[in-house]
Amino acid sequence: MDERVASVNRRLARFEAIKAYTILKNELSRDGRELTVSLKVKRKIIDETFKVQIDAMYAGEQEKKRFAADNLHCRRLPPFLR
Repeated sequence: MDERVASVNRRLARFEAIKAYTILKNELSRDGRELTVSLKVKRKIIDETFKVQIDAMYAGEQEKKRFAADNLHCRRLPPFLR
């Protein structure tokens, strides 16, 4: 996955690059209320539903250990892949 993200990042400006990501267990869906009928992301619902995962992506080292114990799969790209 890191290689794929790095490949995409090569085509993006530095400020657009993906620096961290989380792989979710389920896809976003209309049934799960995360997407509108026209498949647009409902940001407020995403913020509420995935608060723990979003916080884990921006957490410090100590917090990352706690999130790892909760089995959250957050990944920060190494600087050379950004």
